[in-house]
Amino acid sequence: MRFFKLLSILLVMALSNVSLMAGEAADILLPKDPAALLQNELIRLDTLIACTQKSVEEQKKLKVLIVEYKTLQEQHLKKPQDNALLLLLVKSADKVLKAIQEAYLIKTFDPEFIEELSVLSRPLKKKAG
Repeated sequence: MRFFKLLSILLVMALSNVSLMAGEAADILLPKDPAALLQNELIRLDTLIACTQKSVEEQKKLKVLIVEYKTLQEQHLKKPQDNALLLLLVKSADKVLKAIQEAYLIKTFDPEFIEELSVLSRPLKKKAG
């Protein structure tokens, strides 16, 4: 049973780029007494807190990017002939889409929104290719 707990901790840590010191890993593997078991749980909780904080920070940054995208979109609707503004909108859509993908949140967003971002960011992909 401890093996699966360790495996789940290591998986969470790998996905969130959090690492343990060698001594901490040994404590998780071989608790010698109830105090060591409690220490393992505290380490596990610290890891979970660190992962959660990292996710929240990424989501806050994503929210800022989406608000910037929305603002550019509204400005573009007011000035559809402004090519410089259109380019900023395309770059913003690309940034938002990449941030969503990097945070593994594609399934969280409406497919229409993801499609909108994908269509708008295509010119950048063609230009790079």
